Amino acid sequence: MTLPRWLQVCWKGTHFGGRCVFTFLRWTLWLVLGLLLCIQLFIASAHELTIPNFVLRQLEQKAATAGLRVAFGGAAFDPGGHVLLRDVRLTLLGFPDPMLRADVIHMEVDPIALWLRRFEPRSLRISGARLMMPAMLSPSGTSEPIIRNLDTTIRPGTETRSIFIDHLTARLGPLPLDVHGELLLPASPRKESPPLDQMFADITRNYVAACRFISQVLPRIPAHEAPHLSVQLTPHATHVADADLTLTAEKLVIPLPGAAESSPPVEIEQGSLSAVLPLGGPPKLIEVHLCGSAVSLPEQATLAHMDAKIGMLVAVAARRFEPRLVDLSARSLSAGGVTLEHVSTRATVAGLPQVQAELHAQLFHEPLQVRVDLDALTRAGRVRLDTHVANEAVAFAGQKIGFDLPSILSWDESPPLHVDVNLGPGGKPLHAEASFETGAVVARYVPLDATAARVRWEGTSLLADEVLLVRGDSRATGRYLMDTKSLDFRFLLRGHLQPADIDGWFRDWWSNFWRSFQFPSAPPEARVEVSGRWKAPLDTQVWIQARGESAVIKDIALNEMSTRLFIRPGWADVLEFHAVRPVGEVQGSFTRQWKLPEGRRWTLFEVHAQGVSDTSPLPKLLGPLGEKIIAPLEFDAPLHVTLDGRVEREDEGAPMTSDFAIDGRTSGAWRFKDFPLQGADFKAHYEGDRVLIDPFSSSMAQGVLNGRIELSQLEADQQIAFDLNLENAHLGETITTVEAWTDSDAKRNPTEANEFRQRIANGALSVSLTAQGPAADPFGFQGQGNMLVENANLGELKLLGILSTMLGGSILNFSKLQLENAYGDFQLKGPMIDFSALKVTGPRGALDATGHYSLETNSLAFLTRVRPFEGSRGLLDTVFTPLTNVLEVKLAGKLNNPEWTFVYGPTNILRSLSGGNRNTPPPESENAAPSSNFTPVPPSETSQDPQPTIKERVTP
Repeated sequence: MTLPRWLQVCWKGTHFGGRCVFTFLRWTLWLVLGLLLCIQLFIASAHELTIPNFVLRQLEQKAATAGLRVAFGGAAFDPGGHVLLRDVRLTLLGFPDPMLRADVIHMEVDPIALWLRRFEPRSLRISGARLMMPAMLSPSGTSEPIIRNLDTTIRPGTETRSIFIDHLTARLGPLPLDVHGELLLPASPRKESPPLDQMFADITRNYVAACRFISQVLPRIPAHEAPHLSVQLTPHATHVADADLTLTAEKLVIPLPGAAESSPPVEIEQGSLSAVLPLGGPPKLIEVHLCGSAVSLPEQATLAHMDAKIGMLVAVAARRFEPRLVDLSARSLSAGGVTLEHVSTRATVAGLPQVQAELHAQLFHEPLQVRVDLDALTRAGRVRLDTHVANEAVAFAGQKIGFDLPSILSWDESPPLHVDVNLGPGGKPLHAEASFETGAVVARYVPLDATAARVRWEGTSLLADEVLLVRGDSRATGRYLMDTKSLDFRFLLRGHLQPADIDGWFRDWWSNFWRSFQFPSAPPEARVEVSGRWKAPLDTQVWIQARGESAVIKDIALNEMSTRLFIRPGWADVLEFHAVRPVGEVQGSFTRQWKLPEGRRWTLFEVHAQGVSDTSPLPKLLGPLGEKIIAPLEFDAPLHVTLDGRVEREDEGAPMTSDFAIDGRTSGAWRFKDFPLQGADFKAHYEGDRVLIDPFSSSMAQGVLNGRIELSQLEADQQIAFDLNLENAHLGETITTVEAWTDSDAKRNPTEANEFRQRIANGALSVSLTAQGPAADPFGFQGQGNMLVENANLGELKLLGILSTMLGGSILNFSKLQLENAYGDFQLKGPMIDFSALKVTGPRGALDATGHYSLETNSLAFLTRVRPFEGSRGLLDTVFTPLTNVLEVKLAGKLNNPEWTFVYGPTNILRSLSGGNRNTPPPESENAAPSSNFTPVPPSETSQDPQPTIKERVTP
């Protein structure tokens, strides 16, 4: 389709106009490019240009606005917008010394603004710079660098108030650091102020305060090895920026705040510290993270793999840094040979120097909790510890004190322990309290079922009260007191205790003493006080008060026993004891001594006792010595006895010296060497190899027996000597008793009472005898004595045979001679009693006799002279006195059946009187023993036959 003409003309005109415009623009571009090429060629050929005066003026004006004076040694400029200043010195107005000295300051400015005669830096690089502390603020009084080797590149940020720090490296005192990031400057009153101008103005305004702060911080920077501080800046709308600080070092050495100069510091190996620090704004709580592979603490303590988080309230502008909370964890904490594992602690330090902390860890694989409230500067405060005490902890404590604690203290299950400690200045313990409970435990070689105690310590005083000890039936409570300086101690217990249950707490003397005591039914009720000094076992003293039922002492069964004892190594004093037995009660005291230092061999035994008892305890108490003392005695009833005795020896196997005094009395039957007696009251003294019973009184055959008895040579060939008096004894009973004692057959088969014994039974016998001989032989005694028999129907002699019977009812009954009393002296010669002068009397006459009596055979052999009318008055006495010269009678037979025989018959009396029968042999002498062919005739036959018995001597 063909366009209209007018449209074709319009199209061609438009096409021509467009080509003209395009050609103009192309040539304009080529002109600009050519111009730029010329400028570039100029710049390339010129290198450095003199800074225009307007640039210098604006630079000086900007410095003056920031409160600085600027001076430099040289400057260079290129049209591309680069300004280079050499040997630059920035000085605070009012200070003579420069604040900053830099080798080079390179500024990149906007070239277009520069062509428009405006100096607007796009970036600032400072190299080889030093920030100087004014002399008036410097501790040395001279200007000193606080930051050295400063190299940084700074440029305005994308926002109006932001500043980019592309990099910053420097050395702050001894610490190298690098910084990068972005700052957001606070709003300026002059909104048109560029960021770099505002930054320098803020630096100048705060430089003096910053110098003062840095002068305080620099001395506190810890010693280090290969440290490095890195800071990452993040802009913040309210406080310029958050500075993420990270400090690392091979080793950090940090002195403890408030510690003396000589105090060791804290050393951190492979340490790192990080925190996000606000550079402005109100105070803010931040977290400081501190780590270290190994931390060395004072007192030779070390932490392994420490990780600590410190909550801190920070206000940088106000230079306010207040730690509030510390959370610390570590793989282990080692101190003094002890290692805590899996350590974690939280400490509140907001009220510094007051610190409250709580620590959790494992000690010897047992949980440990420690609460601390103390002053960090003075280390005074309070510590509370809760843990379970493992056997390893006991072993460690033993190593520290140089004592084998595990051998005397161990348990199957670790018991809980609670400890509170009050610390004074310097961490010195002032007061401590602890409480613990255990299950089964071995305490100083003593196995216990359970224990518990509360312990308090203050100064040098250690007190354990509410002590509980349980073992089987034994259960005791008490207290323990100790002076930790002198090691003096005192242990008090009360309850029910078996003495053998605590043998391990004492040396051998304790078990040696209590070995003789048993309490089979129940432990005795006891109070025990133990005092002494540790490491001085021979100073230990024990006081005991005990009361028990069904006790056994040396195999002596007691219904009840109470005692009070004082025991020390090598010596035991039973100050008081009271024993109840079925036979009666005994009370007294005794003492026992052992030879030290072993304490196993006794050297002294002393006893004092009184009460009611039998003799069976003596052999059990005194051994062979007791057997010797009671061997000759046998009691049917208990004795009221008082015993005082002492046995000594130098050592085991050495000769013993003994001294015992026994006072006793009884109303029951008893036997001495099997001789029966009734009742007794005596004092016996045993010394060496001799027992003396003096005085002695008893009852024999209803008579009173008293005197003294002595036993000697108690081992072999025992001898007895005695001096005894018997008064008014029943004659018949006496004869029976003596026969039974001397004749074993009589003991087994007692002789029945016959006519003779019945006749003499009511007679009274009194005897005094002094003799001695072997105790084992009743027929071996030798001695002498006298006797008296009264009111006994000893016998009746018919002097005229049948004629005497016929005259019995008349006035001439004088021919019957009745015998009632006898007295005389005798000698005891073994089994024979030899009477040298025995007189037997009656109402109308008497007998004078000599002869002997055999104890072994109970036979009589006497020759008597009859005095029929001795003692009569009147004519008959005068008329018949010559008969005494011719009547001789022999007494023979047994004592229970005597036989009387006339030497001359009665029919020969007149012949004898008239002098007849001269050739009759004379009678045997008084002392002559009966002839061997003498045959006694019973009294009944003699009284009926008037003929003489011996035919060869009678003249019809």
